[in-house]
Amino acid sequence: MPRGVYILVPNEGRNVNDVVHHSRVAGRVAVSQGLTPINPLLFYMPYMTEEELAKHLPGESSRWVKRVSKIWICPLEGTRARDVSDLDAVSHRILRENEGLLAPRRKRYAMTSRLPVYHFSQEADGTPRVQVLDRLEIANMLQCNIVSGLLSGVAHAV
Repeated sequence: MPRGVYILVPNEGRNVNDVVHHSRVAGRVAVSQGLTPINPLLFYMPYMTEEELAKHLPGESSRWVKRVSKIWICPLEGTRARDVSDLDAVSHRILRENEGLLAPRRKRYAMTSRLPVYHFSQEADGTPRVQVLDRLEIANMLQCNIVSGLLSGVAHAV
């Protein structure tokens, strides 16, 4: 299995500079741990407008997440706590797919097993912290972010 990690930073309605900063910090830590950081948002951001990102990022993210061995959730608010109740529609969709709660539209679906999901944060002194999230924590997170999940369906219909 690849030694890649999908860096999931919720970005809807957030300051672009904050999103880029958190993505880079998480990517730097991933590299220091011998992992290959995958972050479609950082990859596509320079080439697409906000409207194009909103349209293409969900599909691209689903394709990229199939090529990694784990997922890191890197929330902007509450980075020093385990509060990850600020998911956006793309993050919500990826977690639902990973948990098997979202039936894929394609006949051939490559993700046959659940990837481990981790919460990436930084301590007050800047020390990175990566903690595994169990399925109950992820289920609670998805329930807390039900509006994001509902909005992801609206985004694809437009």
